[in-house]
Amino acid sequence: MSTTNDSPWVVLKFGGTSVSNARNWKNVAAVVRMRLAETVRPVVVHSALSGITDRLEQLLLRAPSGDWPTVMTQIEERHRALAHELGMQAVPDLEQHLEELRRVASGIQLIGEVSDRLRARVMAAGELMATRLGAAYLGTLGLDVEWLDARSLLRAEERPHTNERVNFLSATCNFEPDPELQRRLSRDGVRVVMAVVSIPGDYHVRLAEAERAAAILGCELRVLMDGGARRIDDLKSYQLVGVLDSVVRECEPAAVLTHSAAEFHRDHVTVHNATVSTQRLQQFDFFSYSPTMCRPVPVQFHPRLYVDVSDTIEAKMDAIKAHESQFGCRGINTDLYRDVARLNGRMVGVDYAEGLDVGRMLV
Repeated sequence: MSTTNDSPWVVLKFGGTSVSNARNWKNVAAVVRMRLAETVRPVVVHSALSGITDRLEQLLLRAPSGDWPTVMTQIEERHRALAHELGMQAVPDLEQHLEELRRVASGIQLIGEVSDRLRARVMAAGELMATRLGAAYLGTLGLDVEWLDARSLLRAEERPHTNERVNFLSATCNFEPDPELQRRLSRDGVRVVMAVVSIPGDYHVRLAEAERAAAILGCELRVLMDGGARRIDDLKSYQLVGVLDSVVRECEPAAVLTHSAAEFHRDHVTVHNATVSTQRLQQFDFFSYSPTMCRPVPVQFHPRLYVDVSDTIEAKMDAIKAHESQFGCRGINTDLYRDVARLNGRMVGVDYAEGLDVGRMLV
């Protein structure tokens, strides 16, 4: 965050005790309102609820032997009790994190060990659950709140002579002013959710790549079939529609972009068809993007809408290159995507353009 005197941003950091009961949350809300009245833009950062980090350590310690359900119940009850104290009956985002934590603990029990990457993921759950709960509460007070995942905004610095465990569990970020991050946060009213239905293999590698791509694009990443490598075929068609329905109901999107019906990847076509069904829930603009592929394959796709991406083409290319396991290990050059964008640009007289098919759009 910017530390200059003329910055419109102010970071408000609260510790675990400060966010562990309703009385303290009223104080947090009062501070936020006070800073808003001063015409600055507050960014609230806070810790896990007091004591939760210790319980997560206990969860990791007990999970390999299967003796984890009692600790998990304590974690669940603590968060749900605070939600009730704050006047909220249910917080769907909180429940999603709790369910994921249960799945991870079950997975650890099955394999009988905890990797450093998995340990970091579990320990991050405390802050994720607490901030989801806090954002929901501030929203009930009429404050315009957008929850952001710091993992998609900050990039850890590489440190020589450190092992993987230290890099995962004790990351360090550059704290100099970051103009690009400020620009991302300044996109008033724009929330972009990048929903990945499933990751079929190399789960942790491809999840990390998706997180990097989301950070480059300033998106919020959602893996809808989370908790490990899973295929879309694991869901029946109506179940997949239900998963996407939940995202649409929660996000209430102004526009949805998805795979094209002209894809040669069958799972992409399945996602397209399921997304088409979500249009029955509410009105939103509906677009399909050019078929995605690692190697060029002829497909029938005819854009009917072009978006000028000349100013953001490098970010697009960087986000594509973040998926290294899909390209680098196969010896495939990602310049294909630049070439396609250049060709689309020629169609409309700009340097680079994104070609979209239009399912529904209000002009």
